Amino acid sequence: MLTRPNLARALLRAGSPAFVLSWGAARGLPDGLDAPRPLILSLVICAALWILTSARNWQRPFVRLCSLALVLVGLVPMMLVSATRPGPAFLWALSVLLGGYWLLWLQQGQVPARGRGAAGAIGASLGMVTVWLNAVLIAPPELLGVSAVGLSIVSALVVMTHGLWRCRQAPRELAMLASALALAGPLPLLFGASVGLALSLWALVVVLLAVRLWILDHPASDPEAHWWEPVATNPARLLATTFLLTCLIGGLFLSLPQATHGSIRVIDAFFTAVSATCVTGLVVLDTATDFSGVGQLIILVLIQIGGLGIMTFSTAAFLLLGKRLSMRHEGAIAQLIGERDRGQITAALKLILLVTFVTETLGAVVLSALWWLDGASPSRAIWEGVFTAISAFCNAGFALRSDSLISAQSNPAILMTVGALIVIGGLGPAVVASLPRWWRGRPVSLHVRVVMTTSLMLWLLPAVFFFFSESTHSFEALGTLDRAFNAIFQSITLRTAGFNSVDFALLHPASVLIMLMAMFIGGSPGSTAGGIKTTTFALLFLVVRSALANRARVEAFGFHIPQQTIFRAAAIATVGAMIGVVMTLALLITQQMPFLMAIFEALSALGTVGLSIGGTGMLDTVGKIIVMLAMFIGRIGPLTLFLLLASRTPSSDWTRPTRSLPVG
Repeated sequence: MLTRPNLARALLRAGSPAFVLSWGAARGLPDGLDAPRPLILSLVICAALWILTSARNWQRPFVRLCSLALVLVGLVPMMLVSATRPGPAFLWALSVLLGGYWLLWLQQGQVPARGRGAAGAIGASLGMVTVWLNAVLIAPPELLGVSAVGLSIVSALVVMTHGLWRCRQAPRELAMLASALALAGPLPLLFGASVGLALSLWALVVVLLAVRLWILDHPASDPEAHWWEPVATNPARLLATTFLLTCLIGGLFLSLPQATHGSIRVIDAFFTAVSATCVTGLVVLDTATDFSGVGQLIILVLIQIGGLGIMTFSTAAFLLLGKRLSMRHEGAIAQLIGERDRGQITAALKLILLVTFVTETLGAVVLSALWWLDGASPSRAIWEGVFTAISAFCNAGFALRSDSLISAQSNPAILMTVGALIVIGGLGPAVVASLPRWWRGRPVSLHVRVVMTTSLMLWLLPAVFFFFSESTHSFEALGTLDRAFNAIFQSITLRTAGFNSVDFALLHPASVLIMLMAMFIGGSPGSTAGGIKTTTFALLFLVVRSALANRARVEAFGFHIPQQTIFRAAAIATVGAMIGVVMTLALLITQQMPFLMAIFEALSALGTVGLSIGGTGMLDTVGKIIVMLAMFIGRIGPLTLFLLLASRTPSSDWTRPTRSLPVG
């Protein structure tokens, strides 16, 4: 098992190799990678880690020796490399030391023999993350790619060795691990000169496989024995943690030189990673020109992971291995994917993945053909078709054209294909699977009926409004038929996706107001969209209707809505509005932008929409951090709040007296 002392020692042990590789392996190699030198150094440190992992006793003097090595071997050379910035180097080293000792003192005791292999794997993985953070924060930019290579190799070798040893009596798992490594191994050949990124990706594959080997395989009978139990068994914490880790890893990858055509600021790399993971689409860099093909691929992977949720992928992989979920893991996943019947988790996951990949594949084929007919080369058409299809289905709003889809505003086939992908992604797999029955008038669940009725209203009414209000503004240069198609497309994309087929600088103020309301509502529960969700909006509308009709209960399609559900809807809408006000105030205080622009940017980020009327390009570093926080809250906030409310045990109030209050 992995105890806190074990983790503390792994953290302290990982610090020194991180410094050695980020300094020694990269010195004298600013123009490329001299493979033998970092490889040999990596193998030496890998052997050292293996010896340390095999040690039988972990006494305090040895831990102090590791700490001393961290300072002498790592801090001094790094301060020489970053002579002009010794402060951050010192603070970074101090935080590692204090963090390690703090964990060590939380719980004393010897490291169990059965946990040493896992500690070595985690130590190597921590070292890989540590060296990236070190290079990003305090090292010269040219060290980033090279320093990541060395410890990536270390991480991969240690985790791979540990994983193969664990799987030696499990042929199926051993075969899957070997197959994954065989598929990931040719990455350096595919990426050519981008050896650093290729090896880092290869290491990441191995580390992700290690999650299955030394986390999910542990029993959950003793929560205090496992440091991840408070997170893994709590759906709200699990959701927030997985998205945060995905954003951090994505930002680190986008910071690599191979991901861009030129140097970019670290804050811009992390802004793009957060926007992609949270499927928002707000950009401070041009995806088409500032990022290389490798960078665009990283963004696409982040969009796919963020759209479905990393827990969907990890649980699907876990079930693919033929393993049973623990009761706690099963309960957490059931709440995350919105499945009440735990026995249907596997079927629900299969449905989610089937709808996702079938829709994305069909969309990619159609869009590739349309881009090719529009004049793009075959390779460019295929890549743009795949990227746009995944981005549209996940409601991300990223495009490989600098003007989004303005260049396709007179191509209704492209607009309607992208719009169909947005609709399917915004409805959610459960609703999509029920569409044939709903279309034929057969009985469907209340959820499907409310979602479809509300969605149709939110598609139709704004489209009609845009057709007339924008005829003398952004639609002025278009014909009548193109105006109709663009009005429909904008009514679809403004609630969730963030693609734009017209210049938003020309929008009528009334249209902007309609967009603000639509962005706040968002898509449907269980989908890739953000916002307070269509069902929440529908419930609030039904509450108002019942109040005006002086009814004691809220009804929908012949069913009574539980009071607890109404309270949750009111809580989500109220908290969402409050956060929107706070984010707007933060932008108005820190940025030089008009009120309408500030509230548009805030609601676009909170609703994970990605539309902008020019405010994103005006953001400074503080403004970018505010918008990043808004995007993150918008992606996980409503579901996290729902899970938090669902997990609380209602208090008994039968003894409370009842009193009425005047309202209105």
